[in-house]
Amino acid sequence: MPRFAAVDIGSNSVRLEVTEVLPGQPWRSLASEKQVTRLGESVFRTGSVSEEALSSLCSVLAGMARTCRALHVSRSRAVATAALRDTANQAEFVARASEALESRVEVISGEEEARLVHVGVQAGWPQLPGRVLVVDVGGGSTELILTRCGVLEASWSLPLGAVRLREAFLRQDPPPPAALNRLEQHLGQVLTPALDALSATPPEFVIGTSATAAAVISATNGIPRTRREDADKASATTARVRDFWDQIRVLDVAARREITGVGAQRAEIIVSGTAVLVTILERLNLPALNYSSAGVRDGIIADLASRQGAVSF
Repeated sequence: MPRFAAVDIGSNSVRLEVTEVLPGQPWRSLASEKQVTRLGESVFRTGSVSEEALSSLCSVLAGMARTCRALHVSRSRAVATAALRDTANQAEFVARASEALESRVEVISGEEEARLVHVGVQAGWPQLPGRVLVVDVGGGSTELILTRCGVLEASWSLPLGAVRLREAFLRQDPPPPAALNRLEQHLGQVLTPALDALSATPPEFVIGTSATAAAVISATNGIPRTRREDADKASATTARVRDFWDQIRVLDVAARREITGVGAQRAEIIVSGTAVLVTILERLNLPALNYSSAGVRDGIIADLASRQGAVSF
């Protein structure tokens, strides 16, 4: 029975997914792990992954390697995304992370990250209607992926991750109005080329992926953090996302932690992440945000399974 492992090393967290894939059957998750590492904090402040952050990550990866050995994984892929594309000590990071994981770690491009998100969403939500925009707000970047009837038409990878934006604009808590205004102006400037291109033929459906979208959908639907799986394929109107943004932008982190569905650590970066989502929704006049739990790791699993003939696309 083929078993595949995906490791996604992001700017905010590292995730492991080990899945058993059999032809014609639903995927069976054997292990799912997530650890918040905030690698991006040191990169966005100093230009390099700090020794403390790298050592902590390597400890997490060593544990994930033990999980993969215990589950007899046949094939795996480990990727690192936005913060690691930017870090000055990338070579050291790759060498030490690969040694800890006992498997090669790749630093992938924004285009490859977008492709993997697209593949993951297609695996989990097939036969999507017409033109679909997938928005993946990570810790270091935001990927916009436009698909038509399941075919990837265009993608943009923008330096608008929730951790990156918090470090640049929202270090004070709660954020003062002037800082929020600077954040909104920055989002408008960076997003405009992509949104102008998308406005020519607007998407009919928008899907948010990653933990920021999960928190927004959970909060607007009253879904507790402990039942995050219930958020998959749930939705919230753009007006409700705007209401949520207006609510959290004036709260401090302690108050944000009390909101159902947000979570203690996500509360630290939910303001900047939600700002990205609400800007995109309103600029494109989209009626609602839908959520998919799929992401880079699901795209990796689908790729690995396809290459071994366990699934086809």
